[in-house]
Amino acid sequence: MVNIRRWMALWFAVAASGAVSAQENVADGVLPGGNLVACETYSLRDLFKEQKPDPKKPWIGKYPQLTLETFPTMMKDLGLKGLAINDMYLPPNWDDAYLDKVKAAAKAEGRVIVAFIMGGGLATADEAGRQRNIEAVQKKMRAAHRLGAPVVRIDLGGPGKGIDESVGVQNCIDSFKKLLPLAKELNIKMTIENHGGVSGKS
Repeated sequence: MVNIRRWMALWFAVAASGAVSAQENVADGVLPGGNLVACETYSLRDLFKEQKPDPKKPWIGKYPQLTLETFPTMMKDLGLKGLAINDMYLPPNWDDAYLDKVKAAAKAEGRVIVAFIMGGGLATADEAGRQRNIEAVQKKMRAAHRLGAPVVRIDLGGPGKGIDESVGVQNCIDSFKKLLPLAKELNIKMTIENHGGVSGKS
């Protein structure tokens, strides 16, 4: 596994030496067939917290605390074309106006939002809670559509302590059936995060 801090430190050292130019960065991260190299915001989770000056972390001077609006600029600097946005970095009171700012920031830097990642909790055996989670996922699917993300990735969670995983699997099947009409309407692909809970055991 690549140590992100060491990789970033090396990259900024190379950039400072003049070996990499901003003009060259714009076209970076594009693979044969038009596929893009992308970075998920969670990969830089520590940088979304306030950073103190540190000579071992030269990027802090330019990015003292990342936000979804400054994330595209950093990805341009790093030569990564694709952005995957995790809902945990949305402000509590996010709305369409905020999403439009994030989308505009990505466009201004020539970046492409390729995916929107969200918590789901679709496996829970708490039926009332699961219905609330389905509604929350639907809201975030609309957010993904507004951002221009063609794919959403959903963390399913588990059914609950002491409850058989098969219950969670059936709950997920039912949840996705309820989400599918909106996905079709928005032309969004739904994917499952390979994480803990049901997705990690089934």
